[in-house]
Amino acid sequence: MNRPFSKILHVIMRLTPNNRFRVGILKRLGAKVSGNLFIGQNFFVFDGGRTDLLTIGKNVGIGPNVTMVIHSDPSPSPLEKIHPKAWKPIEIGEGVWIGASATILGGVRIGKFSIVAAGAVVTKDVPPFSVVAGVPARKIREIGTKEQQNDLVRKDK
Repeated sequence: MNRPFSKILHVIMRLTPNNRFRVGILKRLGAKVSGNLFIGQNFFVFDGGRTDLLTIGKNVGIGPNVTMVIHSDPSPSPLEKIHPKAWKPIEIGEGVWIGASATILGGVRIGKFSIVAAGAVVTKDVPPFSVVAGVPARKIREIGTKEQQNDLVRKDK
């Protein structure tokens, strides 16, 4: 996709008040979206033109002001010699709920039916059926009993 056009779509996606438009733009930018997705306003994907590295499962809720960082580039810092540009994928499992103002870093996989607390900074993979919170995010508890977890999986199919 044309880089300037892609940047314009990112801005429109952040500012549009309509969820359906935000989801449609995210798909147009190349993200793999399975369906039934809610994206809060001011959703920002820092991707360096590689939105295709974002995968989102079905029945996911993303709160407002969430940032996903697929691309890192220390340039023009001299640290670029030690840490060159990088693109790392982000995978959000089905049934995940991401709270307001959370940040998800590249290379992270968030397991199905997990909750990322508001303001959390996710730097490592999140196991399924977990609640993570803090900076950096850490698992604070598991969601439901094994029976409840199995019920969620059965109902989702």
